[in-house]
Amino acid sequence: MKYTQSLTAGQTAKTAAESGFQAEKSGKQKETQPACPDASQGLDEHKNDSRKAVVADSSYPYEELLMVLDWQKVPCITGEKLNASLPDGFSWIRPDQVLGLRGQWMDLLIRLKLARPEQAAGIFDGMYNQDSQYFLHHLYGILDPKGKLASVTGIWPGSQFGGQPRIHWMMTSPDYQSRGFGRLTLQKAVSSFYKEACGLPHDKADSIRTNGESVMTPSEKGFLKEDPFLYLSTQAGSWPAIKMYEKNGFVPFEGDSIKTSKQLNAQYWKNARERVFEREGVRI
Repeated sequence: MKYTQSLTAGQTAKTAAESGFQAEKSGKQKETQPACPDASQGLDEHKNDSRKAVVADSSYPYEELLMVLDWQKVPCITGEKLNASLPDGFSWIRPDQVLGLRGQWMDLLIRLKLARPEQAAGIFDGMYNQDSQYFLHHLYGILDPKGKLASVTGIWPGSQFGGQPRIHWMMTSPDYQSRGFGRLTLQKAVSSFYKEACGLPHDKADSIRTNGESVMTPSEKGFLKEDPFLYLSTQAGSWPAIKMYEKNGFVPFEGDSIKTSKQLNAQYWKNARERVFEREGVRI
């Protein structure tokens, strides 16, 4: 599925998504928009030296939790800050490097227990074979000084909202977890998606820079008639990631989706909130 198709398809899903998080905000006092943080904030090259992989807690029952990007909450959409935030020797991967990183991408999938060894190659190759150019240009990763894949986030057409794009296979190497690299790849993906949806070149970040007080949506800026749509799928066992997603503009979706009813999506979120608070003392 091509990118242009994913933006024009599934308008019913777009409306449903809006109702999902707009209803949550109705009746509440308008929140003050947070200042755009420095993308390098919290990046720690020396943290998590134990090298133990952080994976989803499988003791939680699996129930799919959907989150959608609320453009009013996007905290940072500038490419310059993202580029400047990488430590010395680290670099963003280029589209022409992606195929050469196939083995490392598969290894992360297995190490993080996101797929079995016999599944990994099929997942990578399946996306590449379906739409190679989209796949190569929508994988956002960071290489360490030795050329090893530190963290990676992809954008790929999803199935919950009529082919609308989703954050897909977000992974960080155990060697670099809890240092902010995952957050950087997520911000890079959102930033690039925003500019692409608005028809802006990726090196013109100043033209859409936020003033640090509020973030105008693409439609408010006159680029689109409607805002682009981006979502992700997660689970209660990944509650630390949910907290990070929320800080980067994603909000829980409790409306109707293609595969799941409004009632079920709301129930999944209710269950997750109760279970995580009971076990971890953390509110999501």
